[in-house]
Amino acid sequence: MRIGVISDTHMRAPSEEFFRALRVLFEGVEKVLHCGDYVALSVLERLQAEGWEVIGVAGNMDPHEIQTGLPSTRTLRLGGRTIGMIHGWGPPQGLEERVAGAFHGVDGVVFGHSHRPHWGRLGGLWLFNPGTACGWGSPSGATVGILELGEAVSGHVLPLKVRGA
Repeated sequence: MRIGVISDTHMRAPSEEFFRALRVLFEGVEKVLHCGDYVALSVLERLQAEGWEVIGVAGNMDPHEIQTGLPSTRTLRLGGRTIGMIHGWGPPQGLEERVAGAFHGVDGVVFGHSHRPHWGRLGGLWLFNPGTACGWGSPSGATVGILELGEAVSGHVLPLKVRGA
């Protein structure tokens, strides 16, 4: 199963250029997971309008309508795996430990917040942060991710080529 993972879009109004680039990277994904900080409801609505099944959580920078419309955490069953989904909180140091500790009985956790891509293991869990789709505050620039759930699990961080991101 191939899943698109995005976080920290931080957009007031999504651009057509952004969605053109995202369509290329998310071609053939079965679902899209958004780990919060949309910043505007129009971003969520536009992702859904692309025809993807979007599963999301609210982030700390999201407006009231997102904070009340989406949970802060989710536990999903996808591709035979149990996945925790959260935005994250606090400083970047120790974020992986905090998000891993927010769940019990999961195989892995997808998260955002730090604006820094991460793929790795902590104890028996895999952890995946696609970085920030807006590029702000990340040494990697604008990035999104692909989560592959099959015999093995892998997370791939992909550069999102958009001017100004």
